[in-house]
Amino acid sequence: MQIESSTRGAKPADVDFTLPLGKRYGPQNSVTLNLDTAKPGEYRLLLAQSDGVSHQVPLTVLPPNPKISNIPILLNVGETHEAIRLQGSRLERIEAISSEAGEITGAPESQDWSGEIVLKAGLAEGRRFRLLLKVKGLANPVPVPDALEMVGARPGILSVQRSQAGALGVDIGADELPAAPRRGWC
Repeated sequence: MQIESSTRGAKPADVDFTLPLGKRYGPQNSVTLNLDTAKPGEYRLLLAQSDGVSHQVPLTVLPPNPKISNIPILLNVGETHEAIRLQGSRLERIEAISSEAGEITGAPESQDWSGEIVLKAGLAEGRRFRLLLKVKGLANPVPVPDALEMVGARPGILSVQRSQAGALGVDIGADELPAAPRRGWC
């Protein structure tokens, strides 16, 4: 058995393989290959049958899956929209993200992935949700367990009152707030 890169001029390399029943034990439905997957790319597996005819099987070696390093992402109870920023490696391979917590939109940006989630109503504090990553080249989504966590409601400012300024030596207008003096001013 040999494997050949789709790159022009590449020479086929022999591949070690194992049959479940062993060689020369008749028809078998599977084969185990020992492939070096360090170099992603398009390949052709050349299978030589006992009749002497070689058959080509296309084979794609994909790069490693994305890894997210900043989880869990904290989301506030009571919000309808929240920004999401994922950090990690190989995030450019992410085509789409989904979650039971809500609808997620976004795209890779430089080294990160940025987007937004529209949260479903009624999510309780303490609940965790997984992300499902649709990754280029993979048929099934890659699950990321406990990636989103619902935390308490975001604090809100109910009112603002102006405090009385001390002896500043400067009159403050009706629409002005006092500021701390800057260093180096006389």
